Amino acid sequence: MGAHVFVVDKYSYHVHANKGFCGVKNPRGGGRLGLIADIKAYRVGDIVFFYHRRIDERPLERGFRDVFRIISEPFYDTTDVQYNNWMVYGKCPHCGTNYSEEMEYGVMKCVECERELEGHILPFRVLIEPVMRFAKPVDDNTAYIDYEDPGELHTLRWRKVTGAGRARSAQHILPEEATKITRLLKKINGNRLIDAQTRNYISVAQANSKKLPPALEITRPSSGEALYYVKRDGSFSDESGLPAWFNENIGRGTNQTLDQLVGPLNELEYFGNNVPYGVGGENADLLLLHKRNDKRFKATIFELKREEITDSTVNQVLDPEWQNYAKWVGQLATAYVEPPVDSLEIQPILVGFGVEASAKRRINRLEELYRLFSKETSIKYRHRGKVVIKVKDPILLSYLVRDNTLSLTIED
Repeated sequence: MGAHVFVVDKYSYHVHANKGFCGVKNPRGGGRLGLIADIKAYRVGDIVFFYHRRIDERPLERGFRDVFRIISEPFYDTTDVQYNNWMVYGKCPHCGTNYSEEMEYGVMKCVECERELEGHILPFRVLIEPVMRFAKPVDDNTAYIDYEDPGELHTLRWRKVTGAGRARSAQHILPEEATKITRLLKKINGNRLIDAQTRNYISVAQANSKKLPPALEITRPSSGEALYYVKRDGSFSDESGLPAWFNENIGRGTNQTLDQLVGPLNELEYFGNNVPYGVGGENADLLLLHKRNDKRFKATIFELKREEITDSTVNQVLDPEWQNYAKWVGQLATAYVEPPVDSLEIQPILVGFGVEASAKRRINRLEELYRLFSKETSIKYRHRGKVVIKVKDPILLSYLVRDNTLSLTIED
C-alpha cells in the first residue's frame, strides 16, 4: 500500500474532500509526460493526504489535512464538479481547453483564452473514500520542525527547501512519512474526527470506464502521435517513458523479468519514482522498499536511462568520488523506519537502451578500487543504533519497445 500527498487550496479542497476525488493538473507542454508517469503509480487501496497550500490563509489554517483511500484506477474526466460555491473544472468553461490554468498575480487564467477562472482545471483524477477526517490541519512548523514528535518528512522536506520547480501537485511519500502525518493529525485534533459526508461525484464503475489507457497507447489530442514517443530503433525520445512504464507495471504480472526483480508482492512495502534523497537534487529514478517479517530489509534503486548505459552513467550513480551512494540512500531507507532496522541491502539496477562495454568495465573497476559491492558500510545514528549497509552487485537491464510492448533483458 502506497501513500500520496495531493496539493489543494481554498478553491479546491472542499470540492475534493466532499465530492470524493483527487485531481491532478494537466499542464500544457512537456510537464504532462512526467505527471502521467507519477499518476501511473497510483493503486487502489493507497492512502491519500491533502496538503492545503497558502493563498491568503493564516499559518494554522493550512497544511496537511485528512486521510483518504484511493478506490478507483486513475482516470481522465472533463466533467465540472461543484460543491457549494467552489468548483473544480474538467475543462475551461469559456474555450473548452483541458489544459490547466496558470496563476497570474493571484488570479487564475486559462492558458488558451486567458479569461479568468473561478477554479482549477484538473481532468486527471482518482476517486477516494474517507478513512479519517479532521477539523484542523497539521501546519508546516509542526510537520517539519517540531522535534517533540519523532521522525521527519524526509522526501517532502527536500521538495520544500530546494527551490522553485521542485514542488509537485501530487507526490508519493515513504511509509514512515505517512505514519508521522497520521500521528500528528490525531495529536493536533485530540483524536477527534469530524462527521463529514463524502459522496463520490461518480461511481467507481463510471470512473474505471474512463481509466487512462496503457502508457504506451496514450496519444496527443492535437496530432494523434504517441505521448511517449518511441523512435524507430525502439528507444524512448523522452526520459519520462521509462518511469511511466515501470510505475504502470510494477505488481501487475505483465512482465516476467520485472516481476523477478520486484520479488514477492507480499514483501513489497513501497514504490515511487523521482524520490529525492539529497539537498543537491539527487534522487532515485525509481525506489522500491521491501519488508519481511514486519521489518524493512532491502531497497531496490532503479536508474532509468532512455539511452545506453555508459561508464558515465555508472560513475554518476555508484562512484564514491561522485557521491556517497550507500550512505545517503541507506539513510533515506533506514533513518526513520519503524520498527528500526540494524541492516539493509541496497540493490542497484541500471536500465538503458543497451549497455556499453565501458559500463561493465567501470563497475568492475569500482569494485577493484573500493570493494564497493563486497564490503559493508555502517551508518551510526545519534537517535538510534548502527545500521549496516550492503550494496549488492548492480544489475544491468536493456529495454526495447516494439508495437507498444516493452521488453527487458538482463545483461551478463
